[in-house]
Amino acid sequence: MADKSLFIGCSHTMGYYFHPEKKEVVDWQENNYAEIYSNKFNEDIIIYAMPGAANNKYVKWINHVIQNHPDITKIFIQSTYFGRFLMAYSKDDTMYHEIPHSGFVYPIPSPNPKITRYTDQPVHDTGLEINAKNTNIKPCRILTIDPSNLPSHWEPYVDEYMHTRFWFETNTHLTYVQYCTDLFAIDYLCYLNNIECFLYSLNSRASIPNDINYFGPFKILKKVDISIEDFIKTKYNINISDETIDNEHYNYNVHKIVGEEFIPFIKEEYGR
Repeated sequence: MADKSLFIGCSHTMGYYFHPEKKEVVDWQENNYAEIYSNKFNEDIIIYAMPGAANNKYVKWINHVIQNHPDITKIFIQSTYFGRFLMAYSKDDTMYHEIPHSGFVYPIPSPNPKITRYTDQPVHDTGLEINAKNTNIKPCRILTIDPSNLPSHWEPYVDEYMHTRFWFETNTHLTYVQYCTDLFAIDYLCYLNNIECFLYSLNSRASIPNDINYFGPFKILKKVDISIEDFIKTKYNINISDETIDNEHYNYNVHKIVGEEFIPFIKEEYGR
């Protein structure tokens, strides 16, 4: 059976950048390593990506694609920045409001029949789900905590939400445990469906924790030990931080190396 790969990621996996002349963001442009890979190797692929996506979006996306595209053979996951998280709203006032895993799925038309594109829309019939990130965070104030005499009213409750969210959740072990939990679920989905799965990072700002086996060894998922940034630096002595379009998103030349060399490297070094 021919390979059919799924690429999961944030704006870096969907040809996204801020256009300096149009003064607006554009997406599905040529700086898209997944589509470069597909064109180079004539492989059918699926891309599921979203600007600002948090890592905990990924498990739902992968579940949706597996259920609707059972011919997937490989999944490439671009791990993203840990300062991101999800916020939601429900019109239903019940405590546990159920929205199907496909509730926010939004197919994007592709001019290439070998490439299928998905992203998320923020609004569902009965709810809302948006990406958020911590910005302009004040320094963390010191808490005086006596484990033997914990107060009934915890001090962080009085702080503004983003400050509390960053210092007492995002920037703690809770994010690490959630990340490992999501990876464990992804690994299980891949195990059930006999799909190879590779996890890699863009750069040092989106580094993957050293130990992701929080719940034990993975059956399928493989962590790639070198980031895209270090791969290109080692092979070409190029600093990809100097190769951006808008100070964040990388240019076509970087994506070309990723699509034509880094992804094949992963398959060769970490594949079955």
